[in-house]
Amino acid sequence: MPGQVTPPSTVISGSMQRLKNLRVDQGGQVKTRDGSDKVNSTALAQTGITHIREQSGTRYTFAGSVIYEDETSRATGLTSADWSSILYNSYNATTENVFALNGTDRKRIEGSTVYEWGTAAPSTDPTISLGSEGGLTGAYNFKYTYCRLEGSTVVYESDPSDAADLSITCASQSLLFKIDLEDMGSTSTLNGITHYRIYRTLTGGSTYYLNATLNARTSHYGMQDGYTYTWENTSSHTDTDDVKFTTTGSDSATDDERCFDWEEVYTESVDTETSDSNTVITHGYDYISYDSATADGSVGAEVATDHDRPPLGSYVAGPNYNGTCFLAKDNLLYYCKAKQPEYWPTTYYVEVSPPQFPIQCIIFSNGQPYALTKQKIYYIQGTGPNTFFPIEMESITGAQGAQGAIAVQGHGIYHVGIDGIYLYSGQDRNITQAQFRPIFRGETVNGVPGIDTSKLSRAWLIQFQNKIYFGYADTDNTYPEHCLIYNMDNQRWSYYTWGIEIRTVTVDEQNRRLLAGTNDGFIWELEKTSATDDDDTQITWDIQSKDYTLQTRRHFPRYMKYDVDASDDNCTATGTLMLDGSAHQTHTITGNRTTKRRLVATGNGRRASIRINGSGPVSIYAAEAE
Repeated sequence: MPGQVTPPSTVISGSMQRLKNLRVDQGGQVKTRDGSDKVNSTALAQTGITHIREQSGTRYTFAGSVIYEDETSRATGLTSADWSSILYNSYNATTENVFALNGTDRKRIEGSTVYEWGTAAPSTDPTISLGSEGGLTGAYNFKYTYCRLEGSTVVYESDPSDAADLSITCASQSLLFKIDLEDMGSTSTLNGITHYRIYRTLTGGSTYYLNATLNARTSHYGMQDGYTYTWENTSSHTDTDDVKFTTTGSDSATDDERCFDWEEVYTESVDTETSDSNTVITHGYDYISYDSATADGSVGAEVATDHDRPPLGSYVAGPNYNGTCFLAKDNLLYYCKAKQPEYWPTTYYVEVSPPQFPIQCIIFSNGQPYALTKQKIYYIQGTGPNTFFPIEMESITGAQGAQGAIAVQGHGIYHVGIDGIYLYSGQDRNITQAQFRPIFRGETVNGVPGIDTSKLSRAWLIQFQNKIYFGYADTDNTYPEHCLIYNMDNQRWSYYTWGIEIRTVTVDEQNRRLLAGTNDGFIWELEKTSATDDDDTQITWDIQSKDYTLQTRRHFPRYMKYDVDASDDNCTATGTLMLDGSAHQTHTITGNRTTKRRLVATGNGRRASIRINGSGPVSIYAAEAE
């Protein structure tokens, strides 16, 4: 038809130069994207959220120097650095833990308690002397380890202590093993340690074998902070509701002969230290002891010496198909013993890249580990210790930051380069080259801000359902406020913005939510299907068709038609005819798909397009000019 600008349904055909906050996942229409809500109504005290880990509906948030369980602080005084974490079970354990690190701190989170990830070998050496039993003849020595049991099952054991200074020679005697707990420190600080395992040599030997497992909470005795008066030693009064007395058997009680409620019961089997004329400080025998008379043929397994803590790396991933976890520290890739995420032997690592190109992240594609630097992708070939080997892939680029790569089943590895988002699947190709090359050059195009490539280390990629989300910062943001969305089913792109700076994102698998941690201490649920606004703020949107030109004449449009559902009370919508890049005629759009003719003022132009913008819930089906 003479003067026609666009055929019906052009707006939803994919021929668009502007598409803001509108989703394109329904055939024949575009709709306002799903809304979002704050998960926590009050900002966290530590506002800089660097990492979120969801575990069976529980949310662990790493912000500043604090780890939160949901909104409750569980650990403080940590290093304010970006965290990385995995979910896995300790060896033989039935309880899944969060294992997290940030280059300085290493933590294991079980429920509401934050422990150290792994434990250093005991630094207090044992002491040994002749015991009170018989049965051993020859020279012996001891070592011991920290141990954690679930029931009767060992789920963690440290490397052993050093041996006692001198071995002891027996002649049909036993050996008394001791650990001074006062020198060692409170057992409550020992990373959830529940037991000590005692290892002993054979006669004249140098190899250590399991001799006993002692409960760390019940095997020692004595007092730690029992302050008492000298006259209490002769007291004969009994306990009352409010007063604790030292001995039993008396039928009376006086205030002058009582212990305070916070005191341990005074006994004579203690060392004493007088602090003044009236007070004695009691130091009970605070040690572990074990009298060993076990025959050489009855001891247990040899002590393990490869239960080292994980290195202070910056990124952790896993487990892979055989239970191996991987950790990046600079250009080195460390790995743990299979199915044992707390045991990282010091020789278990490979050098992946040159030192000047550190590893940014580790991902698994088809069950295989890949390590990415900013420049390259490395496939980690192998199945276990002494077989892992990095192979440099024919990739054009790597990942610019720790959140800059994801693996998508059936597709390959999506990763962020300086000039675009790449997809590696045997070959590496820039999937944003055609649509968004100017954006990656820093240019703002049709309302989509250009990328500040100096901040790409803070950019993030994530898959949620059938879409890939790429968050980036422009020159006005410190952290990503803008997002490009790629629909993997129909290969169409959208641009979203929530008006918040998002530092990290994660998928809550339990509740099927996309969660975002912001720079101001809030956690948001994005793409919430039941929300039509952003925490009570209406969503602004914008769509514009491509420019249409006629080869032999100008456009002389006479009227417009809009097939738009703007019936929601919160929706405002405006249709605009654009000629040569300028607004020529605008129309207010209301109601449910009212397609009446809208007159256009006299005018002409070489290029024509249709733009519809507004806020609130809307469905756009087509627009037409004639």
